[in-house]
Amino acid sequence: MAEESGPRPGHFLPQGDQPASTSTYRRPPVPAYGDPSEPLAPPARPLLTGSRLGPPPPGDRAAAAFKARYNPDPVAFAPRKRSKAIVAAVVAGATILVAGGAFAATLVLS
Repeated sequence: MAEESGPRPGHFLPQGDQPASTSTYRRPPVPAYGDPSEPLAPPARPLLTGSRLGPPPPGDRAAAAFKARYNPDPVAFAPRKRSKAIVAAVVAGATILVAGGAFAATLVLS
């Protein structure tokens, strides 16, 4: 009895129980045998030289990329320039703090 309550074949088709008889899909035309067509050409590939073991030879196009990746030019050291006014202000401020601390200590201890 439970089998009778389930959907019947074709239940989910757009036209109900009847399967679609006409289709709106049209296949694209297939050329007849013997029609002229251009043969496929192989893709252009660059000329590869050298081996994959070790660095490339000096005249190879990949030599510059290899050198930049594995043997880069050293970066020039440039020391940072500090402002003399800032250094003088920090030293003067530290001196004032130490002197003020010593003065306060002598007043408190006496």
